[in-house]
Amino acid sequence: MQPGMTRSISAALLALFVLNSALSMTNWWPTPYVKLDARIAPEFVYVWCAVLVWVLAAQRGIVATISKRSVTLLALCYFLLMLGRYIDTTAPALFGRAVNLYWDGWQVPRLLWVMSKNQPLWVSVLAVVAVAALLWFVFAAIRWSLQTSIT
Repeated sequence: MQPGMTRSISAALLALFVLNSALSMTNWWPTPYVKLDARIAPEFVYVWCAVLVWVLAAQRGIVATISKRSVTLLALCYFLLMLGRYIDTTAPALFGRAVNLYWDGWQVPRLLWVMSKNQPLWVSVLAVVAVAALLWFVFAAIRWSLQTSIT
């Protein structure tokens, strides 16, 4: 086997692992951390089948070629799906019940205010920067994985 072929197969397997692990997680009780679950997430299978059909349709000329913008949009949807899975996994362990966006959504600013009120400003700024960097890194990993799966 050629070295380039081995690298492509390794990158594709890594991309599939990243996409599956973004949706197959369990809570590391009683923390907000998660650990990978040894299962295949059903949403991953649905998205992967949709991407395969999309690539096949693009190769046959049925749809236009897959642009970077459409991959980014798909990565954003997958990222939001991953965030929803994270909240659905960790909220019951931390709060004892599931999160209801209608009743609990407007409490988020108050919760953040109470958490940051007794902290120095630099700790709050550092926490916001760290969370933003982590979310950007996860989004970039998902986007790379989708791009690698498509090509």
